[in-house]
Amino acid sequence: MDQDMVMRARVQLLSANRRVVRGVEGLRIYRLLTQVEPEVYGSKLAYVLVEASDKSASDH
Repeated sequence: MDQDMVMRARVQLLSANRRVVRGVEGLRIYRLLTQVEPEVYGSKLAYVLVEASDKSASDH
């Protein structure tokens, strides 16, 4: 795992100033951070994935 990518994702997460980062940005951040700390970020990744699938389903 590239530590620079992990640090960049953490900085983006902290600078987002939101409880949960949504959309493509959130998927990228939480996918990366879940690989490092699954117990911390796994539930947020699941939340963003469900939200994205709901949005995708409503678009069709």
